[in-house]
Amino acid sequence: AAILGDGSLVTWGHPDKGGDSSAVQDQLKNVQQIHAGEQAFAAILGDGSVVTWGSTIFGGDSSAVREQLKNVQQIQAHDVAFAAILGDGSVVTWGEDGEGGDSSEVQDQLKNVKQIQSSYSAFAAILGDGSVVTWGTSSFGGCSMNVQDRLKNVQQIQASHHAFSAILDNGSVVTWGHPDSGGDRCAVQDQLKNVQQIQATEQAFAAILGDGSLVTWGHPDKGGEQAFAAILGDGSVVTWGNPESGGDSSAVQDQLKNVQQIQASCRAFVAILGDGSVDQLKNVQLQAAGGQAVAAILGNGSIVKRARGGRWQWDKLCLSAMSCTKQPVFASRGHFMKQEECLQHLPTEAEALKNFLKAGCGVNFACELQNAPVPQPGSFEGRGIVMSGGPMHVLQALANLEVLRTELKSGMPVEFWHAFELEPIHCQALATRGARCRQLQALGTYGHM
Repeated sequence: AAILGDGSLVTWGHPDKGGDSSAVQDQLKNVQQIHAGEQAFAAILGDGSVVTWGSTIFGGDSSAVREQLKNVQQIQAHDVAFAAILGDGSVVTWGEDGEGGDSSEVQDQLKNVKQIQSSYSAFAAILGDGSVVTWGTSSFGGCSMNVQDRLKNVQQIQASHHAFSAILDNGSVVTWGHPDSGGDRCAVQDQLKNVQQIQATEQAFAAILGDGSLVTWGHPDKGGEQAFAAILGDGSVVTWGNPESGGDSSAVQDQLKNVQQIQASCRAFVAILGDGSVDQLKNVQLQAAGGQAVAAILGNGSIVKRARGGRWQWDKLCLSAMSCTKQPVFASRGHFMKQEECLQHLPTEAEALKNFLKAGCGVNFACELQNAPVPQPGSFEGRGIVMSGGPMHVLQALANLEVLRTELKSGMPVEFWHAFELEPIHCQALATRGARCRQLQALGTYGHM
């Protein structure tokens, strides 16, 4: 979701998870802030009111509290619920009741609230007197009863998926929540003095001390499955954790100089340098991270995104350019990609498939592909090719389809099976290569029916 200069909003992505805001588009005027849960958005307008959209059960429907959402100053979201701080310091919540969407049990305590932080399914609010109020799933930090007497003069709170860490005014730290997610800092308690800042992965915390040193705790592997990145005083960067999640920056280490800011997604990092560059991008103004992708807004207002640390791409660029014609191909926001640029994005899987199919009728499978009968429309009978996956697999599917159609000259039916993830543009791109999308609705497919 992007706020434009005139205060209007543009959204894209899965239509049921916030990508389609058409139902509330007439309300989205003079938008000041946007906040995202896992499958829903909440926008604060200039008059302090709030507009929500996306999955109802993930907080996309705030109709039950709409009349209370006035003079909203801040919103904090986790995966399935939202919490809004009003001008008078009170709090309004909505979303999944048992995971923080219902704050009725602590409502009388939520007064003069200054800041709210969230774990995966719980909230923690700092009050004006430095005390803390928590609610939501107990095992994820929604219950702070065991440390409540120590939560005084709290300055900051940081959250992992299942735990919270609070910095007190004397520089010490109090933690609560699941011990494997950093809720137990006993092993490093003596080191946590003069703490200035805390950052978190899903299941671990890292604290910067006053002397610039670092203390970590939580799940021993998580800068294992996850990773951390630290900016040093000279502008260089140190990373650790799972290499596939960004813990190994050796390939770009010589480029990580004069770093000003780092943003993280689920499995990657991106750094803005002092000259405003990010890899080949120039004049980057802002970054935002999603589950497995990082996006940047350039000085000219264009949006680019990178999935799982791959090449920088104009949004939807490769999908628009997969035809690889000799003429420039239309891409997002008036930018164009030429054939040679497009070809750089073809996955290596296509080359492997091409080599296999060149065996021709010397390989039975290749002959069957060429001569297979066409099944009846709407039927699972007959021969055909089934590809499956989500949005990140569509480019691979397009590359393989290109080989099937051009190298093998096969008109064999192809279907791409998915479970609610694909957007219309994905299916449109697949259709240009003679493949149709089939949305599976079988029990057990991502929990949907």
